[in-house]
Amino acid sequence: MRRRFWVVWILLLMLAFSLGTSCLAVEADHPDEDSRELQYQDMLMLFLLPYIEERLPDIYGPLLTVTPLLYPYMAEVRIMRMY
Repeated sequence: MRRRFWVVWILLLMLAFSLGTSCLAVEADHPDEDSRELQYQDMLMLFLLPYIEERLPDIYGPLLTVTPLLYPYMAEVRIMRMY
């Protein structure tokens, strides 16, 4: 009985370590550095955010009782190209 417990315990440990290393390998594929385009979008949002927040109560005031909050990660910058 005791031997079976240790065998199961060792198998679970091996499984846990193998899953942990595979998760680390997946994270290594995604670099920490943003692309140049994402950096520009972040800078644009940080620049425009105070102006957008200033207009939110005017736009949503009649509809809501509490002023909505806007965070930079909630906004999406779309670039339209005019040809």
